[in-house]
Amino acid sequence: MTVKDYKDFKVSDKDNADSKKDGAALPAPESLREQVMFMLATFNGRLAEFDTAADWYDKYAAEFPNGDKRADALFNAGLLREGLGEYDAAMKAFAQYIKDFPKAKDVPDVAWRIGLILLDKKKDYKAAQAHFTNYTKMAGVANAARELCADFKVIQALQKQGKDKEVKAGYEAILKSYPKLSADDKAKPCPLEAAAAAAFAQVEPDYQSFMALNLTGNERELADKLAKKTKSVDELQKRYTQVLGIGQGDYGIASLYRIGTVYQNLAQQIFQVPCPRRFDDDQCAMFQSELQTRAFPLEEKAVEAFDKALNKAYELGIYNDWLAKTQEAMKTYEPQRFPEIREYSLIASEKVFEVPALVEVQP
Repeated sequence: MTVKDYKDFKVSDKDNADSKKDGAALPAPESLREQVMFMLATFNGRLAEFDTAADWYDKYAAEFPNGDKRADALFNAGLLREGLGEYDAAMKAFAQYIKDFPKAKDVPDVAWRIGLILLDKKKDYKAAQAHFTNYTKMAGVANAARELCADFKVIQALQKQGKDKEVKAGYEAILKSYPKLSADDKAKPCPLEAAAAAAFAQVEPDYQSFMALNLTGNERELADKLAKKTKSVDELQKRYTQVLGIGQGDYGIASLYRIGTVYQNLAQQIFQVPCPRRFDDDQCAMFQSELQTRAFPLEEKAVEAFDKALNKAYELGIYNDWLAKTQEAMKTYEPQRFPEIREYSLIASEKVFEVPALVEVQP
């Protein structure tokens, strides 16, 4: 016999009467069924039978709309479905949780989780944009920090859709809103990341223009371009240092890396400047020596910036794309420091499941 077999089980009047004679009434079958179903979900979860556990939580929530454990069932079902990669089912469970328990303290976090599933897991950027646009209304919260964080997620969704004009306007709004936050809110991870990302993005057009400017042409053109590029180095370093000063780890590493690439690019460009045709061999040698005198200090500054990026990343425990780019850049100067990584084929194993922790909104 299974739980399913007892779904419509009823205790007869005679059995109830007999039990009362013995001094204790029999418990209601539906009450026992409710408890057993939730216990089955819990036990299967502990046994790592996550598919089965999620099914039992779903069945419990469907069969007992007023059950004492309904909130836990919906919440746990959402987490398990997300971990299983069943994102639509996860969002459905989370949405039902918000609908049924709108005053629960963790509703803002659950609503945020739905948005992250859309943005990071499903990569449905249009839906994620709409979700975070309406986040504060959906979550029932209204404070400047969370609104800024939601706006930041909207910008990330817009970036993925290639809507550069809207992204630019969004970051400009972030930079206006961030200074108005309280000191405590400014230091929280999400607003801090939003401000750093916005400041970093504002430097991007000038950085790309700098990298695209090559020291080519006649002597006069070369001199003009070199003067322009040299001036841009100082300006870019100043602006990236300002981003670094915000104090956000990822964009701090990114800024140090960019400072390094700016110096590295200028040094390489100077090294590649050809001798004027009017120079003889001796003059050309002197010219190249002068170029090296100018370029080597720039390379030293590039190495210094890359080194700072590496040390800061290791200190903060940050391992991201910017760290990988910095390591790759340093191979040019210290190849022995970063040997090639050997890759091995993975051995097939049983499916690994990790229950995702509910990410807290970091306003």
